[in-house]
Amino acid sequence: MSLEQTNDELADLSSTLNQTALKLDQTIRTLTEERNQSAAILASMEEGVAVIDTDQRVIFCNSAFCRAAGVSHAGWEGRPVMELIRHSDLLAMIQRALAGDEVIHGEVVVGSIRTRSFAVTSAPVRSDASRPAP
Repeated sequence: MSLEQTNDELADLSSTLNQTALKLDQTIRTLTEERNQSAAILASMEEGVAVIDTDQRVIFCNSAFCRAAGVSHAGWEGRPVMELIRHSDLLAMIQRALAGDEVIHGEVVVGSIRTRSFAVTSAPVRSDASRPAP
């Protein structure tokens, strides 16, 4: 193999690696923009939204959810849902949804003197990677 041929192969490899790096950078930018847009939408919703992982830890909760739960919005990500939610019916709905593939609908009444009623939907959200194979 000649030196010229080796240089050509290295140049081709370098060019391919550069193209791959550019595509990866663009993919990362696109995913970041999509994530930021989704987070902004969820945060601005009037409805309370909380995302709980399979270990029953809070991945995300918006301000509306925290107001309804009667807790401060700061610092809940990664903490157990049982620290955030003290209402047994709501916890049971979340646990049922996490245990299966069904959507749970119900109503939760909070407070003893000044009661508030909330319509609740608890649904499992699974990525394609976490779904069992057919």
